[in-house]
Amino acid sequence: MTQLAFRFKFIMAAALCSLLFSTVFMACKKDDPPADVIDKTCLTDKIAEAQALYDGTEEGTKPGQYVVGSRTAFKATLDAAITVMNTPTATQADITNACAQLDAGIATYNANLIQEIAEENLIGFWKMNGNANDSSGKDNHGVLTIGHFYYGAGSATSVADRFGQANMAYHFDKGGNIEVPYTSTLNPQEMTLSIWCKKDTAGRTINADTYTLMSLNRWNGYKYQLQSANKFFYTV
Repeated sequence: MTQLAFRFKFIMAAALCSLLFSTVFMACKKDDPPADVIDKTCLTDKIAEAQALYDGTEEGTKPGQYVVGSRTAFKATLDAAITVMNTPTATQADITNACAQLDAGIATYNANLIQEIAEENLIGFWKMNGNANDSSGKDNHGVLTIGHFYYGAGSATSVADRFGQANMAYHFDKGGNIEVPYTSTLNPQEMTLSIWCKKDTAGRTINADTYTLMSLNRWNGYKYQLQSANKFFYTV
């Protein structure tokens, strides 16, 4: 009886051990799906990139600065990404979408960087920043010149530009102008003219429909003008 009881207890213990082993093995099977893990690496890196860009730039009107208003919009995009990053219930889709939106925001902000035209692409660049010098590197410097007496012998006076910056533009009155000595480089086969101007008079009593903005004063030259009807025309 004792031997049978011992054998029965041994069998039961072996069965219990087998059951426990099976339970542990099943709990540790590699086929079981892991708990959801949110990968925030992309968003973390993109936020760091955007923050560094934001902190290291400024708005303004000069090359190297960003268009006024663009920095505020960029900051809003950055803050939205940070909010998603700090939201405990954010899904992987939320994180991925926020990363993509911030990446697009960085591209948009960089597109607002004010840049100079490459020097090799310029023939003349007159910034009118207190003088009539050429900033293109081609030395086509101008000279402030009094207008012909026929037009009233006016002058070119240094004034604030469209952004309110002092001595960053010229006001031309009664024929006053900037004269640039002629060189063949000023008469190329192809050209692009870019001028910021503001007409502040209704017209003149003499030749009232002609406001010459830029011209090559030769028979084989050109002139870019503004009519009194506020229509531009280019004559070659």
